[in-house]
Amino acid sequence: MTALDIRNGRISKSEADSLIDNYEGQKPRSLQIFLEYLEMSEEEFNENVRKLAVPPFQPNFEKIPLAPKTSDFDTWYRDNPKS
Repeated sequence: MTALDIRNGRISKSEADSLIDNYEGQKPRSLQIFLEYLEMSEEEFNENVRKLAVPPFQPNFEKIPLAPKTSDFDTWYRDNPKS
């Protein structure tokens, strides 16, 4: 998505590189909120993702680090807050 933001003049290439360095390859904090909306467990979600992985890549969900919170994370709307 950073490519779109660069193309549309919203961020610079160096800002995009920083975002990629800070967040790519990490589990987003928003995943739990998303799964609550879907009424799906993380295990169910991971199984669906695993089916869509392009060989030879095989995701190892246990080793994916949790991304840092965004500055506004605690203000995001939740239907059923569990935290």
